Amino acid sequence: MCPKKTTLEDFEPDVSGLFDDFDGIIIKAKFGEAPPKYLEKAAGVGIYLTFDQKFTPSDGSGERNVEQFFSIGSPDIWEVKDGGKEVVNKKDAEKHGWNQNTNAWALVEKMAIHAGDGDKAKGIEFFNKRDKYMTEAAFYAGLSYHWKLQKVMNPVQKTEHDVLLPNKFLGEAKAGAAAATESAPSELDVKLVELAHGKTEKELKAASPKAFKGNSQYIREVISGAKLKVLIDAGELFVGDDGKYV
Repeated sequence: MCPKKTTLEDFEPDVSGLFDDFDGIIIKAKFGEAPPKYLEKAAGVGIYLTFDQKFTPSDGSGERNVEQFFSIGSPDIWEVKDGGKEVVNKKDAEKHGWNQNTNAWALVEKMAIHAGDGDKAKGIEFFNKRDKYMTEAAFYAGLSYHWKLQKVMNPVQKTEHDVLLPNKFLGEAKAGAAAATESAPSELDVKLVELAHGKTEKELKAASPKAFKGNSQYIREVISGAKLKVLIDAGELFVGDDGKYV
């Protein structure tokens, strides 16, 4: 028998990879600019979903919730509004649907199919009764599915790629639990999220004393990392593959 060659690092989840095969409630949904790895190819806008599933990445940033980005299109078409709570179609504000070739549409289509127990029309009726557009972050929050990597075809490049999508509907989260995930951040938190964009954790901590002068307790929470963890767990802050906040 060959000796084992595994190391502890072999059992660490890949921060830049996709999680697969888990039950998860969408505890937070937020629209925003695409992560750096997408922006290297082209500008884009999408929706970030945060799940109640937790993991500890190997980059030393501490335990946080699994999050996934689903692209919806170009910033020439979509404008993020109200701090990420919705997006508006710049060409036609009355349009509230995704292009069928986007990962966001693959997401919504699967959500509808499985909410309808295999009947897409029935699932769409379920969402219609919830009276929320898919262009609203509230459309996604509070729903529970089993999530699994599934193949999606790129119609332009004629290639397949893996996307984390629902494959079974598990219901809606309890109202109290859903409400707890959507509590409004403080004015200081909003400022911190804006300040974080494009910065590493180290750069953000270094900038906080000047940015929050006169709020010594808040500065201490940022520098200790406690405040950053709270905002990451709440889905207010997202760390890109390059280690910078997006």
